Amino acid sequence: MKINGLAILPCAGFGTRMGMKINESKEMLPDSKYGFDHIIDYSLDICRQFHLIPLVITREEKTDLIKYLKKKKIKYMLVDHKGEWFETVLKSQVYWLENNYLLLPDTRFQLITNMLDLIRGLEMGNNAVFGVHKVQDPEKWGIISSYSLMEKPKYLKGPQMAWGIIGFKRYYGVDLFSKMRYSKFKLKNVGFSHLLGFEDITRGVK
Repeated sequence: MKINGLAILPCAGFGTRMGMKINESKEMLPDSKYGFDHIIDYSLDICRQFHLIPLVITREEKTDLIKYLKKKKIKYMLVDHKGEWFETVLKSQVYWLENNYLLLPDTRFQLITNMLDLIRGLEMGNNAVFGVHKVQDPEKWGIISSYSLMEKPKYLKGPQMAWGIIGFKRYYGVDLFSKMRYSKFKLKNVGFSHLLGFEDITRGVK
């Protein structure tokens, strides 16, 4: 069976929006709306369907999640989480393959067409491929505007294109994630796939 790449699942957050305790994981909450026992199962199912190796990035306090991953024999990496999600993703680069995919475990999007778009886009030689969707409130999202990538910009107003999933080449990942926070990163040789029905299920926004 051909492996299509590595899927990175950032799960090191503290779940403050959900009122979680430090040793609890929002990824382990039930996801009855989409028919999964746990929120993270949706992303793990994507990995299964598209032959991606899952790598979960988490912290040692989230014992419920770690126990579950061990039971499922899912690879995970422990980090000392003191920054934003993209800083924890950068710590995983030792595991990156030629083709990598960033899946946020608490988001939902149209599955088949968009994942195939990302996989095909990297196989065609793009540095990165973004699954994007339109938002009214750019300050809450990672935004792509005029081929520049920005994380939660304060100065953009009105509808913008936000990303929901990212496929990226190993050699492009460091630039992609290290330059998100402090300055807008000018994207080169990238592709786009428009997400339908994108939803952030722990923020209650679409």
